Amino acid sequence: MKNKFEEIWIIKYNIASAYYEHNGNLEIPTSFKTLNGYEYDENGINLGMWIHDQRKLYKKAKLSPERINLLKAIGMRLETVNYNDWNENYALAQNYYEHHGNLEIPVKFKTLNGYEYDENGINLGIWIDHQRQSYKKAKLSPERINLLKAIGMRFKPRYNDGWNKNYAFAQDYYEHNGNLEIPQKFKTLNGYEYDENGINLGMWIHKQRKLYKKAKLSPERINLLESIGMKWFAYNNINYIDQNVIFDNNTQRLIKTQRLIKLKILNSFKLYLNSLDQNALPSKAEINQDFLDVLNYTHKKK
Repeated sequence: MKNKFEEIWIIKYNIASAYYEHNGNLEIPTSFKTLNGYEYDENGINLGMWIHDQRKLYKKAKLSPERINLLKAIGMRLETVNYNDWNENYALAQNYYEHHGNLEIPVKFKTLNGYEYDENGINLGIWIDHQRQSYKKAKLSPERINLLKAIGMRFKPRYNDGWNKNYAFAQDYYEHNGNLEIPQKFKTLNGYEYDENGINLGMWIHKQRKLYKKAKLSPERINLLESIGMKWFAYNNINYIDQNVIFDNNTQRLIKTQRLIKLKILNSFKLYLNSLDQNALPSKAEINQDFLDVLNYTHKKK
């Protein structure tokens, strides 16, 4: 039985070795499964959890010297990550910057390698926030300030007021999605990733449309929002024609507007009903069919 367990350990070790050869480390997310060591496979071995277990065994002094040496040979970090180790956390922040181009990290972001979320990792978002607080209190050394600035650290607030702050988030959303059609429940800390603790960007966009409708939005803000693709009138889903858009081949020219068409059709249909003999009114089904005919649509029975 012992040989059987030994064989299983060696198999997993070889897979870990393949991961190391491709990634240069063993900071593996605990949910990472694989069959070859470097590609995720839902049906594979949970390599991340196996690495996690080896660290736990090491901590309990239940890992043999031979296995310790084998794991160290492929870059294994056996000691538990020290949350107070500034240099180690900085290295993670550096990895995040290399992958994302900034240090605008969600406060709930945890990681083992700096760029992939891992529930068992360091809370890098909190660490970054602590650095800003230390800077504000003049408790961060010039050396560390320079190191953080070298990887794009922002120490001072990005915004002068609430509107500009939300606008900057909307700008980030537009750059990532190409539009501002944002769900009203969308909250964010960086403009493009959902975060329960973030600003409700979707509701803010909704409020800007309401202010525009009431002529309470300044021309300057209107121009700023339109420059990032703001559409002032959202599309509604209703059961009959709200907007009759006809596209002329390549020109795609809008030739009729929704409100005018709707009013004309409804008024015409009312006149039509009033002209009928009240004792010989058509059935509801016939009225519906006639209304559809007026709209020039073919009635499709469900």
